[in-house]
Amino acid sequence: MEAPGKHFFFYLPVKARNSLLFLLPVLIGSVFAGCSILQDDSITSEPVARVFDKYLYKEDVKELIAIGTTPKDSARLVKRYLDSWVKQQLILNKARLNLSDQRTFNKIEKQLDDYKTSLIIYAYQQELVKQKLDTVVAYSEITDYYNENVDNLILRDNIIRARYMKIPKGAPDLQKARRWCVSELPEDLVALEEYGHQYAKSFLLRDQEWILFENLRLELGSGVSTELSRFRSGVLIELEDSLNVYLVYVLDLIKKDNPAPVEYEKKKIREIILNRRRSELITKMEVGAYQDGISKNYFELYE
Repeated sequence: MEAPGKHFFFYLPVKARNSLLFLLPVLIGSVFAGCSILQDDSITSEPVARVFDKYLYKEDVKELIAIGTTPKDSARLVKRYLDSWVKQQLILNKARLNLSDQRTFNKIEKQLDDYKTSLIIYAYQQELVKQKLDTVVAYSEITDYYNENVDNLILRDNIIRARYMKIPKGAPDLQKARRWCVSELPEDLVALEEYGHQYAKSFLLRDQEWILFENLRLELGSGVSTELSRFRSGVLIELEDSLNVYLVYVLDLIKKDNPAPVEYEKKKIREIILNRRRSELITKMEVGAYQDGISKNYFELYE
């Protein structure tokens, strides 16, 4: 989870990120018309290759081909995969026969079986969580957790709530920006945001968001004085360098080694609660599976 307070400034202009599209492998029919080994889709267990006692079946190969692939490309892709699979099986057999320590080979096979089992169980757990996990976390749950664990939620850094604006020297209506910055009137805050979009190089106007004081210090740059003692609640600080004027209206500040406010820890607490629910859901599934196995005589334990 991303640490709170790492990224918080609006920069102009804002560009939307390009979305990524992923194509999932699908079962294909007529696409394989030019691929002789996969012509009859009605046979779902027909082998297409054999090496010793190992078989590769048609359905194993089908999923390699994405929708829209031409018959020629399909045939080339299938042949390449078959060649690779055959070589792999031949080398595996040679390794089995020629490893000097058979116990080493058996140990490797055991590790592979264990890994396969773990992957299957993990995939099932993820699907179970996806279907059954309640992801709605009430604010009361967050505050309850916070109150129970406040002694463990101690700040390691100074944090601040502030209205901030970086304005190029020469921008118009700077006096209005100063007045809007300290105002509590909704219309003034709207005007301040519009001013920021029009003139500011960067700004922060989310009153309820706590940020790291060090992040604000870095935004102000090395050319201005940023002693912590200057930043007090209810004070408008105006700083400048050769190019810009910086307005910082301090709403609140909490120094390190004090308890973090609940809003600062809210995202982390929510994730803790969800992780606890995931763990409880998986444990319930495991217990249920074990009890089901007992009641239906699915297993026996021998002395």
